[in-house]
Amino acid sequence: MDIIENQKFYDDNYIEFSIMLNPDRRIYIGKRDATRKCRFCKRESPHAQFNTKAHAVPELIGNKTLLTLEECNECNQNIGRYEDDFSKFTHFERTFNRIPGKKGIPSIRIPNAKSRVEARNNNINFIEGENENLFNMNFEENVFTAKLQKQSYRPLGVYKSLLKMGLSIMPHDELENFNEACLWISQPDLQTHRVSDGAGYYCFLTFTPGPRPYPHPILTLLKRKTETPHPYMSFILRFGNRTYQIFLPAKKLDKHLEGKDITLVGYPSQFMHYDLHNLWKYGKTHFNHIKLSSTNLRTDDKGDYQFRFDSVSEEKSSEN
Repeated sequence: MDIIENQKFYDDNYIEFSIMLNPDRRIYIGKRDATRKCRFCKRESPHAQFNTKAHAVPELIGNKTLLTLEECNECNQNIGRYEDDFSKFTHFERTFNRIPGKKGIPSIRIPNAKSRVEARNNNINFIEGENENLFNMNFEENVFTAKLQKQSYRPLGVYKSLLKMGLSIMPHDELENFNEACLWISQPDLQTHRVSDGAGYYCFLTFTPGPRPYPHPILTLLKRKTETPHPYMSFILRFGNRTYQIFLPAKKLDKHLEGKDITLVGYPSQFMHYDLHNLWKYGKTHFNHIKLSSTNLRTDDKGDYQFRFDSVSEEKSSEN
């Protein structure tokens, strides 16, 4: 990625709107009116019920304070069905960053093995089964490596969950441009009323090493302000060590892009700018992308996760 060029592209062509979640301040989207309307299925009370505590973005990423009054009980239940895909997709990041969800910090269980990873007492504990050889210490380079495999997830479910987050914080005067997308969000499955983002359901990812560079989730909408041949709206989620950027389906406003080859531009994270001047001591930010168009379970998402350490000390286990 050309950081300077990409930043100039967004400065010239997009308007940015961001929310940083404050763990000490609760924010509600919408009003407690006698008649409430769901922003997804568009039903109003009393035809829809609104007595479920609805999070604008999932509680599993550490959100305890950004709630929405514009999500009915039925949509909330339906959203949970594909939010599970996002939960599995981000499982490791949440464990390694010790991010508590509804049921606390998730542990990592290794399929067909006794090895596991647990967050306990502000520490990450790697517990290896006998002769499994999933964890390795390189004392010459001070690197610890864990061979891990994610739980199965549906890529399109991950995209749909990110889309739901973007639409949850969307200003009301923009929502009418995303009626088709809102209808898709209200459905429990992935195919009913499915809409295309016109960009192949690509997601740009960044990973910044170090102790939780984004201590609290940050949500960003980028709105096109010129006639540039690029998607009208983009959404970025930042939390833990990662950022996730998708492009939202605005069928009418992106109609001129149909059938054309478009170049997607990734938004540079703040830590990529730091890298230009070596301001982040934990290492450079990595950028890549993933396609989230498949409805099939992905069962082969595995790899090596590396952690650097300064020193090693021995402690007696308190476990029996």
